[in-house]
Amino acid sequence: MKRLPLLTLCFLALTAPAQDTPTRTVEEILQQRNPTQSRALLAGESVRYLALDVPGGRVRFYPGDNIKFRLRTDHTRHRDAIQAVQDSSFTFLVENPVTLRAETLTFRLPDVDRVYVTRRVPFLSEGMVLFPAAGLIYFIADVFHPGNQLRRGEPYTVTTGTALVTGSLFGLGFLGYKLTFQIHRTHPDGRKRLRVLRTY
Repeated sequence: MKRLPLLTLCFLALTAPAQDTPTRTVEEILQQRNPTQSRALLAGESVRYLALDVPGGRVRFYPGDNIKFRLRTDHTRHRDAIQAVQDSSFTFLVENPVTLRAETLTFRLPDVDRVYVTRRVPFLSEGMVLFPAAGLIYFIADVFHPGNQLRRGEPYTVTTGTALVTGSLFGLGFLGYKLTFQIHRTHPDGRKRLRVLRTY
């Protein structure tokens, strides 16, 4: 008799009609994942965009996307939203500090030397800060712990195991940083080149 309420609940849960989960269209999913790409693909007309060919894939920059790059003539890193893409250039919309009016700033593709790309790598992007922090905590706890000093008989001794564990954690953090923040040096006729493509 004590198990009767539990069995009743289980029976009702199994026999209850499943609720219809709302289905989403491809357009809604694309709009949620990348709004600028969604606007370009669903514009109803051909839209130019920047494509950076990198080993293992292609990075796309649509009008409205932020792009970070450096020119061959200077070492200043430019970062802004793409206003428009032409056949061999792209433009930013910036405010003139003197006239306080919006002006277009045009960059030619052959003048772009490096493009900085940020990609989220599961587990490693989150670990680029956590792994070194864990390595530092492990190093401090192992080397400066009073119990370890008494057990070894020597104060502040760094063992091989401590160095390996700490170094591995710092190495994983560095790997996550390099994979998350990538620097691609463009070559007009090479594998890594920045070019203009169109949507269809």
